[in-house]
Amino acid sequence: MKRKISYGFLTVLILSAIVFFTFGPGYFDKSMNKVTSSPHVGSFPDYDSLPFVADLHCDMLLWNRDFFDQHDYGHVDLPRMQSANMAFQAFTIVSKTPRGINIESNSAETDQIGLLSFVQLRPPSSWFSIKARALHQIGQLHDFAFKSDGQFRVVKSKSDLEKFVADRKTNSRITAGMIGLEGAHCLENDLNNLDVFYEQGTVH
Repeated sequence: MKRKISYGFLTVLILSAIVFFTFGPGYFDKSMNKVTSSPHVGSFPDYDSLPFVADLHCDMLLWNRDFFDQHDYGHVDLPRMQSANMAFQAFTIVSKTPRGINIESNSAETDQIGLLSFVQLRPPSSWFSIKARALHQIGQLHDFAFKSDGQFRVVKSKSDLEKFVADRKTNSRITAGMIGLEGAHCLENDLNNLDVFYEQGTVH
């Protein structure tokens, strides 16, 4: 009887874990990253005629969200960039945030991004290493560019940006992004890691 109860409890625990890790991250993403206003309907000639629209902050890489699907939540995805005539997005790497974020005091002892990495079943190294989770986010963006069939580029240098601006004049469907670091946590107190992130195309 005890063995059956134990097996039953284990089965429920496993099924609960499967449901949580399958649906939980998406639920948290949608609830924390709501789009609060309805999209405008109609044409805006003045906006549509702008040659280059850029947004300089986005935390999208925190989430396991498909960049190629259009979402009704979250900051950005490729279909919305293209439909909004948006050329360029700065993707900032958030590597560590404390609980109870406020403007007066924050303890460095807590780490919500490590927990988020675990919940989304990202590589175990990203659960414990701030550097590893930042590099994982950067890798995601490069992977998006690789899979985009030329519709999205990662700008790593001045020459990359100049070429993108020139190419976009003849193809407004092309989009691009750059990588920035939000805070220096991912350096893990080692200035040599500046070279690591520079090689990955990070703009400091």
